[in-house]
Amino acid sequence: MSSVSNKNNNSSNTNLGSTDQHTSSLFINIQQLQTGIQVQHQHEKESLNELNQRFHHFIDRVRLLESQNLKYRTELTA
Repeated sequence: MSSVSNKNNNSSNTNLGSTDQHTSSLFINIQQLQTGIQVQHQHEKESLNELNQRFHHFIDRVRLLESQNLKYRTELTA
């Protein structure tokens, strides 16, 4: 009987070890996903900052051209 109970204990320990390993793998996968999401978020943030800068320069250029156009229209009508 003791050999049967030892086998059951060993089987239980093996199952627990497998469960611990599975849980550990899931935890590592979750950490990798979080890291990947953080990297992607940082990349998107940098991309948006770059686009905002480009848009700002574009708006400045449009304002300059509108100002020049107004100046030229004024000269033509004078």
